[in-house]
Amino acid sequence: MNKNIVCGIDFGTTNSAIALFDGEEVFSVGTSLEKGKTMPSILFFSDSGRVSVGRQALQMYLSTRGRGRLIQSFKNFLSDPTFTSTLIGSKTYRLEDFVSLVIKDLKRDAEDLTGYALDTAIVGRPARFSDDDRKDSLAESRLIEAVKKSGFEKVSIQIEPIAAAFDYEHNLDREETVLVADFGGGTSDFTIMKLSKERRKKKDRKDDIIGTNGVSIAGDVFNGVIMWEKLAKYFGRGAEYETISGKMMDVPTALLWHLREWHKLPFLDNPRDKALISRLLMTCTDKEAIKRFKQVLDHHLGFNLFQSVDKAKCKVSKEVENVEIVFSSDYFKLRELLLRSELGMMLDRELSKLNDTVSELLDFVNLTENNIDTVFLTGGSSHLIQIQNMFEQRFGEEKIKRLGSGFMNVAQGLALSSVYL
Repeated sequence: MNKNIVCGIDFGTTNSAIALFDGEEVFSVGTSLEKGKTMPSILFFSDSGRVSVGRQALQMYLSTRGRGRLIQSFKNFLSDPTFTSTLIGSKTYRLEDFVSLVIKDLKRDAEDLTGYALDTAIVGRPARFSDDDRKDSLAESRLIEAVKKSGFEKVSIQIEPIAAAFDYEHNLDREETVLVADFGGGTSDFTIMKLSKERRKKKDRKDDIIGTNGVSIAGDVFNGVIMWEKLAKYFGRGAEYETISGKMMDVPTALLWHLREWHKLPFLDNPRDKALISRLLMTCTDKEAIKRFKQVLDHHLGFNLFQSVDKAKCKVSKEVENVEIVFSSDYFKLRELLLRSELGMMLDRELSKLNDTVSELLDFVNLTENNIDTVFLTGGSSHLIQIQNMFEQRFGEEKIKRLGSGFMNVAQGLALSSVYL
């Protein structure tokens, strides 16, 4: 490995990864204290002031029983102009600071591996952070600032599914028109490209990119749907309470909706919502459910609750027909059966939107399924059996391809992108 190394940084909603390219070979970097080559995009700020990153952050969160602040899915806020900073302890953190902490950790692991100080990075971004152009630009500028803040002097941007295409192309020996489908935690992104061994030699690949499209539907959204349909009833969904005027009404959906996006549960720590929860505890027709909901908030159980949903989703989506969602804590325990057949029905709306996004892309570039030689599936959520079936039924099983686990394709492709940027 020579000194002219470029880092490919895949900063994801759920997990992040880094890969290296020295002009000849691409290398994946295993992160410290990690079991795999990806690192959870999670931060934990303990009450004592210690900051932990990745799996170590999860370990600290669990060992301290949540005494501190767990920060996750903050990539989702990059396009939100209202989210500027937050106070943790006595220190103010900007959103860019959170992103930078994750990338610094990745950078340190890469430098430990190579023995060199690394200053050049290509960072991935989804096809669209937001449908609003101003918000999309804001997200990209924040991401670039965060990468520079982490110690990289030269920073370039590449669209994530295009990067994944370069990783697929790296060992390709014939020309193909490829649809790359990249399913992450926060977004699902699609690119159609012309790929081949000969095209790899071109300096400018813009003409090979036929089109891109994306939608903010992915793993976190799938988990939120399962949470709402299968577990929300244990926290007050469907119950009623007595208002101040004496009228019986449903427990407010606006309150329980936070269960679908667990990282937003801390937003309920305000006087108005606390007062509402207190009233629910007194007058709700299912007081035990509201008690559980309050325990989730008070004891920071949201992450563990979502983990139980995610584990069940992954199991039922592979070969097992049905599994139990199992959640256990010091405060309450839950068990709920999840069937593969009902999972497909629950996610029907989201899967239809994904399918429509692919249709929009094909229509925009004036292609049909017959014009696509290969469908390259990548990203964690691509392993959902419902997603696999959708693409197999539409394009044919013989066209579906993968490389490895699907978790490193974007990072490796980003590193390879240095040839063209």
